[in-house]
Amino acid sequence: MIPRMFIWLPAKAADLRGYLIDEDDIHSAVLVPLEVGTAIVFARPTRLRDGMALAEAARAKSATTGVMFLWNDRAASVNPVARSLAPGWDWGTDEARFDLFVRPDSLGLFAELLCRVLDFFQTSRSGRAKQVRAARRIAQALHAPADIVLAHVRDWKNGRDVVVDLLEATGKTDLARVARQVDTDSYAVWHDARDLPVVPLVND
Repeated sequence: MIPRMFIWLPAKAADLRGYLIDEDDIHSAVLVPLEVGTAIVFARPTRLRDGMALAEAARAKSATTGVMFLWNDRAASVNPVARSLAPGWDWGTDEARFDLFVRPDSLGLFAELLCRVLDFFQTSRSGRAKQVRAARRIAQALHAPADIVLAHVRDWKNGRDVVVDLLEATGKTDLARVARQVDTDSYAVWHDARDLPVVPLVND
């Protein structure tokens, strides 16, 4: 389960609700209208594959490109949602990232071994060309300055508060507010939602 996750798309909440209301993966998801676009917020920890499926359905049916944000207390991942979930960037130590995505402590020794094998083959995140490509993809999807995104990408060892810091630095203040409210479980009251309710963004 991913502890904290939301998706942003530059589409209206009413349109997204119409596109997605019959999808199988909308349980516990709510729509938060923003100044530009809509956040699809998961009100409780959600399986990564369910979040990815909903992100792809939203992108395909709205014909837009969005961004998916996932994080816990020690790691974060930001990925464009284009024709598929495009490679973005991960922050945090390898151990923290694997805990975010795989949670080997709850999946047994085989999963832990698999994580170590994947880690061995992981391309270094310190390569400048790779950082520039990832920053460009994220910036384009988020409609944000690439140089500001790149500065955050280069600080890849720090996995704390990445999502809020990145959104505030790029001027996405309403998205940063959503992230802070996800951090404080402000949407938990909607954990049993099954019909994609539209929830107004409130002040922190």
